[in-house]
Amino acid sequence: MKAISVRQPYAGLIIAGIKNVENRTWKTNYTGQLVIVSTAKPDAQKWWAAMRKKIKELDQVFPEDLCKINGAALGVVDFNYLLWMDENGDPTTDHPTLTQAETAAWWNPDMIGFYLENPRRLLAPIPITGRLGLYTLPAETMAAILAQLETKPYTP
Repeated sequence: MKAISVRQPYAGLIIAGIKNVENRTWKTNYTGQLVIVSTAKPDAQKWWAAMRKKIKELDQVFPEDLCKINGAALGVVDFNYLLWMDENGDPTTDHPTLTQAETAAWWNPDMIGFYLENPRRLLAPIPITGRLGLYTLPAETMAAILAQLETKPYTP
């Protein structure tokens, strides 16, 4: 299992099951469970009002509690598929049934989209110092994460 650091409020939106694509400039061959770690520093507060508006337009409730947690593992998602633009400029994915409408709210076609499914929130956030790229967490941190997931999976 790998981890990825994501700024708030996006990390909270992913674990709440609202944001299903994380945009990056790079591809990866990794697939499997992915721990979502909120960075210690949130995104600029000027973006939060726009994000609240977008969430309202999507007929969702902004998860304030999740989006205010910084520097911690928040939960786990399944990451098995990418989205990208092919050489002809057409949207492409390796997902067998995914439609463009399912990712339109979050995928930036100028980026590589990591399609995220099945978010599970931890019962209690676990403090972690984030890093760039995909990374492996210490064994004791992984054990704590898995113990919380086995206790009570989160369903948005």
